[in-house]
Amino acid sequence: MDHRRRLMRMGLAVSAAFMLLLMVALLLSTLRLRLDEWFKTQEPYILPFGQITLEPAPPGWYRGGSAAFLENVRSAASVPEKLSILDDIRLVPAFRKYTWVRRVLEVRRNHPNQIIVRLEYREPVMRAWDYPKTKYVLDRDAVFLPPENIDPEVVENLVPFRLSAIPTSPQPGEPWKSAAGGSAARVDPNVLGVARLAAFLKDARENAHRSTPKIEAIHAYDDGNAYVQLKPKIMVKWSD
Repeated sequence: MDHRRRLMRMGLAVSAAFMLLLMVALLLSTLRLRLDEWFKTQEPYILPFGQITLEPAPPGWYRGGSAAFLENVRSAASVPEKLSILDDIRLVPAFRKYTWVRRVLEVRRNHPNQIIVRLEYREPVMRAWDYPKTKYVLDRDAVFLPPENIDPEVVENLVPFRLSAIPTSPQPGEPWKSAAGGSAARVDPNVLGVARLAAFLKDARENAHRSTPKIEAIHAYDDGNAYVQLKPKIMVKWSD
């Protein structure tokens, strides 16, 4: 009987010790969270959003440079004007929301309070020809880009394209979608193909060691054929 009582007392003691350890762990965890929140509000850890370092800096044709780019990112993601460098992980989804960001490559903290964000930017490769009032501008993924962010001269020098397709509810940051025969809108493969072609021709022209013919326009049709116009009467059929 005494042996059983001793076992019961030991069991109660172990349970009490376990509960005490659990309470201590919870208290320490709560204290750590509160300390983290306290540190985030201290001046040495506060950084204005506009002082984030972008690597590389936005392309020269982006109007307003880094200052305008960061303000547009902040506005699109509804991020406060100041942030704690300890909250740098929140920057990834914030930058991903912005139309001009193709990929967030890295977010890095540097002592004492510097944040560096490495980005891959979207680049305009062609402009709409059939829609002069709307001025559609697309990147190599056939994603709509806001022309107001681009140097007007650069927009005018983009390869014009002519397509029989009409975009369905075009929105900046979204790919060109078309609906045919009452079906649901989907990414138009013809437009995507033309965008990839325009990007290829643009890269080839920029990397060429000698002068290359100027591309007057790209024409695409529903049958999947694309034609590169070099001069008013010179059309070259492009095949994969």
